[in-house]
Amino acid sequence: MIKKFNEFINEGLIRSATPDQVLKILTKYLGTENVWLAEGLSKGTNKINIEFNSENSDKMDEIHKRMIGIFGWFLSSIATDDLAQPFLEREDVDHISSNIGETAKLLKEHEDEIIFIYEPKFDKLNTDKIDTLYHITDSDNTDKIEKQGLIPKSKSKKSIHPERIYLGTNKEDLLDGPLSEWVNKPVLYEIDNRELNLKLHKDVNMENAVYTTDNIPPSKLKRISR
Repeated sequence: MIKKFNEFINEGLIRSATPDQVLKILTKYLGTENVWLAEGLSKGTNKINIEFNSENSDKMDEIHKRMIGIFGWFLSSIATDDLAQPFLEREDVDHISSNIGETAKLLKEHEDEIIFIYEPKFDKLNTDKIDTLYHITDSDNTDKIEKQGLIPKSKSKKSIHPERIYLGTNKEDLLDGPLSEWVNKPVLYEIDNRELNLKLHKDVNMENAVYTTDNIPPSKLKRISR
């Protein structure tokens, strides 16, 4: 297995290993009952779910490090069997991710289980030409955005992501969709992508949505009304 893992090192993390590549290796290591794919909301995207329990907790640290450092996938959320709180808060995910050894020990001692949900750091590129994009933000951010433009950052939400700018291809979807729940006073920007040619990736968590790791200058932004 280590040989298979290390084959990805030589390629460098300019892309994430495909779900099939990761699944093939992990199922040999953890068994098919503990690793499975979950379809993302955007067509053709996937998440990888890994169940850690008292029987495989000794492998948690190695698997987690390999998922991030070699396969190019990141831990976006953690699911539990607690119906009152099926997904952990971001702070708890951060703590567990930074204390894998402690978590593995607790799983062993209490014969418990949790599910790590990973997403690719580099999602599928969107190959369709999109001339106009949209970005929703809080009105408190407008002065900074209109001076500096949009700069990738990690969003404060339960699902943890690398630095990105989240964009929509349909303004109604943004204003009425889940992203609007994270802003108190929503403001919508239209982005002229005809000359920017942003490198766009499909967003696994939303339909009609993409993200970019490129900066967007203020000259290509226009504040619009609904």
